[in-house]
Amino acid sequence: MKIKRHLPVAMVAGMFVIIIAAIPLHSYWRSRQPAVSESRGMVVCRMKYCDFRFPLPPGAPIASVGPLTIGPDTITGSIVHSSATGTVTYDAVLRQHGFSFKPGAAMATSSEQPGGWVQPVGDQIHFSYFGDL
Repeated sequence: MKIKRHLPVAMVAGMFVIIIAAIPLHSYWRSRQPAVSESRGMVVCRMKYCDFRFPLPPGAPIASVGPLTIGPDTITGSIVHSSATGTVTYDAVLRQHGFSFKPGAAMATSSEQPGGWVQPVGDQIHFSYFGDL
């Protein structure tokens, strides 16, 4: 009888312990991830407080990552990619992922991730994200 009465308290306490143990584990796992990586045709930029994502040109994997400047919620850098394949233009892919070009501008800004932009230049993509905007 006493066990059944204290079971909800024990379950809540157990969940609390699991959550407290998971926070450092998640931080450790996240710190082991590269700042810039590729996942399913997307570039993933990891910072301490947030992530910034943008698409690669169709069929063009990352060849190298240029110098990066990284803060808790900011990142600036560039990547070099291999040649794109397919008939869809990179501008169209960017638009499909919530990026837009202002008339006459060479960079595309993200409407889904305010503060983020990409600028394709040949086989390079310059990018920046400032998460406090």
